[in-house]
Amino acid sequence: MKKIGLVGGLGPASTVAYYEGLMDISHREKGADFYPEIVIDSVNMTAHMEALSKKDYDGLGALLLKSLENLKAAGAQIAAVTALDGHL
Repeated sequence: MKKIGLVGGLGPASTVAYYEGLMDISHREKGADFYPEIVIDSVNMTAHMEALSKKDYDGLGALLLKSLENLKAAGAQIAAVTALDGHL
């Protein structure tokens, strides 16, 4: 199985939900003793919110790209940006 990277911190609850969901799927498909390799890069939400409020989409993209680069440097082979619509 590939090492999974999660861009987290955009909402701590979404980061937790993705992590728990990946664990549930892994246990269901591979057995209770299987634990996937997961790395999380928790972004600076304040910086993201400032970029959004200024409509600085290039800056926002750069922040997300940096997080993905951090995950790649940590060995992640696949990545997801954790986000929820506010309903768990």
